[in-house]
Amino acid sequence: MNLATKHIRKGRSAIIRAFADEHDGRKRCRTLEFVKEMGRQLPDELTKLARLWDDTAQNGPPKNNEKFKPLKGSDGIYEFKTSKLRMLCFKDEGSYIICTHGFVKKSQKTPKKEIATAERLKKDYFYAKEKGHLTHE
Repeated sequence: MNLATKHIRKGRSAIIRAFADEHDGRKRCRTLEFVKEMGRQLPDELTKLARLWDDTAQNGPPKNNEKFKPLKGSDGIYEFKTSKLRMLCFKDEGSYIICTHGFVKKSQKTPKKEIATAERLKKDYFYAKEKGHLTHE
């Protein structure tokens, strides 16, 4: 299984990448699929998320928990936050932040299903990296 990351933002403090996994025998980038869909449904919120990525790439992850925070009870999963959107991610060595997928906020707490998806994708990422099956596009 060959997996890949795709470039989203690069700055002096962080490199933000989207993780593409395999689904039904083809690569699928949930992050970029979400971005495309939110560009149609919630363009203003997507603009906020893009600004957050730009700021993170230049200055590192925000210290403000209203914009970026670790998720309690998760295995190293974080979330980028706008008023309506959430983008789950994890950190890799150095300054890499790997986005797994996003969703529209519907409640105060991040759904366990979303955290479990991010944890599974994180596990797949590090397994592929360890086996030399991870590429960067």
